[in-house]
Amino acid sequence: MICRGARGGAWHPRKSSHTPPQEVNGCVSYFLHEAVAKLKNGFGDGDTKPSRLLQQGWHELTRCINISAVIHYQHLMDVREWFFRLGLQYLVAGRFSACAGVSPVGANLLHHALEMLLKGYLSSSMTLGELKKIGHRLIKLWDLYKANVGDASLNQHDGVVTELDKFEEIRYPDKIVSSGMFVGYSFVRGELVTAGPGRREPVYKLLVAEIDELARTIFESASINVSAIDYLSEDSKTYLTKWNESGLLKN
Repeated sequence: MICRGARGGAWHPRKSSHTPPQEVNGCVSYFLHEAVAKLKNGFGDGDTKPSRLLQQGWHELTRCINISAVIHYQHLMDVREWFFRLGLQYLVAGRFSACAGVSPVGANLLHHALEMLLKGYLSSSMTLGELKKIGHRLIKLWDLYKANVGDASLNQHDGVVTELDKFEEIRYPDKIVSSGMFVGYSFVRGELVTAGPGRREPVYKLLVAEIDELARTIFESASINVSAIDYLSEDSKTYLTKWNESGLLKN
């Protein structure tokens, strides 16, 4: 068994750094309550003046607001990081499956890889709930990503996204049983994937080199260093780099 931590050590459930609302409210309320009480009942020379108590309450409130802002930012960064980490792991698993000729699961895994990477990028501007509602609709995610990046050159990847999205049709066996399938993987540009004469099954084809290039593009647009986002074993590196000319690990 290999046990690995979320941040490099053993697996530990990370404690939430959120300050409980009751503690925040309690601290602020204390200063405000004391200030009001002294205004009503009077105060002696040695007592803390109401203005000072109000100032302390204000400082406590702004401190809590700043802490909440930091916690929210850290939460967003954690979500984003994990989307990219999962995307990278799916990419390794998908490329391994494609190398082994496992179909259609290899393509399904690559579909999940791009889905996670796109959601990782979009998580900076969308909530987890919004991303979950999109589900596995890769073309929808791709359109949102392109709109966010605003680079017309991304249109060159439309074809591979469309082809990969077709594999969602055969993630469950019902359509395979009713219509059949012909799946072809290619790692080298120029190799044609055909079903051959007389075959009537739906053709699902995938050029893995285009997936590699698209993955690299998404990592670069998010300024994510592939080598730093997750620990990669030598076996993982082997299947991530095999027949991969995109330079993904040089990111």
